[in-house]
Amino acid sequence: MGTEIDVNKLLSFDAEKYVFRRLPILLGVVILGVVFVAVAYASDDRRAEGMVLGSAMVLFGLFGITMAYYRRAHPLKPLLQLSPDGVMLRIGKDKEFRIPWNEIQDLGQTDIRGRRYRERNVTVAVLSGGFFDANLPMNPGLARSSLWDYYFIPRGDVVEVALHHNVLSISAEDLRAELEARWHAFRGQQRTWGRHAWAKRQGE
Repeated sequence: MGTEIDVNKLLSFDAEKYVFRRLPILLGVVILGVVFVAVAYASDDRRAEGMVLGSAMVLFGLFGITMAYYRRAHPLKPLLQLSPDGVMLRIGKDKEFRIPWNEIQDLGQTDIRGRRYRERNVTVAVLSGGFFDANLPMNPGLARSSLWDYYFIPRGDVVEVALHHNVLSISAEDLRAELEARWHAFRGQQRTWGRHAWAKRQGE
């Protein structure tokens, strides 16, 4: 990163910049759609098919560009936050998984594969299975969805929580540096942030 990290600074990451980086692709889709329409209009062969495909591409690209600007003007809640208290990972629209620094056993990297994606060097926070089970704000359908495999990797008695840099406005190296700086600074401090369910279960 080249600069000293302020571990007391609240960092919030969202997907708006990620979406905005896709604008050239969306613009390319619009241009390609216009080309399809123009070629189809000038040709008698498969004119209808070309017009439909080109028009669909233009509409898709314009819709994506419109949504990108809309999200920039009306940002959603942060997907990830780093604070002196810990890591907040947003799961779905209104679920927050809060992880105190002292509950993180280790930080590492892994590759994650799915049916339609493959991501390399994803930073993971290693948690105990007990803390994970007690604090994950899980709805009944989450464990059966693709979202589960995208974020959570069980390994024996621990669970790796994936912090995906590719959908945030930060590189993998910079995200790892921000996490490690705060983890080393605060992991020795006992905090109750995000531990309400855990404390309740321990008291049973």
